[in-house]
Amino acid sequence: IRPEIGINSHKADEDSRGINKRRWPIEKIVKAGYGVVTLYCGDIDPDWNNFEDGIHALFYNKGQNKPRPDEWATIAAWSWGLSRVMDYLETDSQIEHKKVIVLGHSRLGKTALWAAASDIRFAACISNNSGCMGASLSRRNYGESVEVINTAFPHWFCGNFKKYSKKEYMLPVDQHMVMALIAPRPLYIASASEDK
Repeated sequence: IRPEIGINSHKADEDSRGINKRRWPIEKIVKAGYGVVTLYCGDIDPDWNNFEDGIHALFYNKGQNKPRPDEWATIAAWSWGLSRVMDYLETDSQIEHKKVIVLGHSRLGKTALWAAASDIRFAACISNNSGCMGASLSRRNYGESVEVINTAFPHWFCGNFKKYSKKEYMLPVDQHMVMALIAPRPLYIASASEDK
């Protein structure tokens, strides 16, 4: 919840939409021949540990109120939302849908990586400061760890992922494998000075 920018219920409303547009050099982007399409992640699944107010509830079995331990969580839901945006872009004749680049920062950098890895329609991926379960290798166990991400954001990943807290060495895959799923499409990863 960020009332200072109009987000009072983990979802954007008309008062908060576009509040950070100054971050985007729209005129420069359009002048260069590109376009920008945005999606607010909270419209797909609000970023808090509650699975009853986002897209998940539409897929539950009778009596279910949260994903089972082996089912998708918030990052996967946001990625799913990006693919639904791509569904629309393919229908818009003004969009060169074969040239769409998915981009994200921090938690949405994780989301962009997963979206590009799981949906080959994205022509390229830009992931900025995605950290643990983004571009950072988990088995290396350096910096932000699986335990830290599971504790701080227990809703981002499926319940079964928590069994790897303090046991990264047991992970059957690591992030370089996710990034390899994007190949041969272009992938740009940027990280901060402490994201080694």
